[in-house]
Amino acid sequence: MRFKGSVKSGKNKGDVIEYSAEEKAAEAVKLGIISHEMFKGYLVYVEKMTLDNGSISASPVGEKFKKLWANNTYSAKGQVTVARRHAARDKMVSAVTVGFVVKFRDALQENGLPDLKIDSLTLSE
Repeated sequence: MRFKGSVKSGKNKGDVIEYSAEEKAAEAVKLGIISHEMFKGYLVYVEKMTLDNGSISASPVGEKFKKLWANNTYSAKGQVTVARRHAARDKMVSAVTVGFVVKFRDALQENGLPDLKIDSLTLSE
């Protein structure tokens, strides 16, 4: 599930609070780095991430999803610092800073809650 939480009181109590476009980009990068080939054999943790100014763009795809959740495709670029631990030897390896370009879109989970689908993640040293 990729959302901030839920409304605690008032008329819309229990409704899901969606991430902003910048927060969605950060989540997409974190999800993509975990399974990226560059970090195969490592346990990874994103220490720091910065988006380039004005690099995030959102384009509507179609009608909004149920409950008026966004239905957009996004692209963003920036830099990320990743801490690595060698999975087999259980040793910390120096952190690496890489540039990224990520393309992702809004999706729905089977239970109807908002999620992200990563279309591509390109990392460059």
